[in-house]
Amino acid sequence: MDFLALAKFNTNIQLAHSERGEEAPRMGKLPVRLKEVVYTVSPFEVSVLSGLWKDLPQKLHRKWSENWVDIGFFAILPVYATMWYANDYKEKEKMHHRY
Repeated sequence: MDFLALAKFNTNIQLAHSERGEEAPRMGKLPVRLKEVVYTVSPFEVSVLSGLWKDLPQKLHRKWSENWVDIGFFAILPVYATMWYANDYKEKEKMHHRY
């Protein structure tokens, strides 16, 4: 829809509303009541993060034992492969410039 067709369309809408005695709706002119939710922590609460450190070694062991395959394939293996490739590239470059 090109600009002239859009302007004609908007004019037709305004004419239709004015024939009925109504005011045409205008974009961005209607007031909207905004709602806000605020979460706060009491300053007297001292154990906010206590659950984070509770049983940390057991939590880490459980996470490792449940996800060791994913950790190996998607974290350790790419790092090792990148390091191997970089070392191999440097070694080949040294050998190429040797003679």
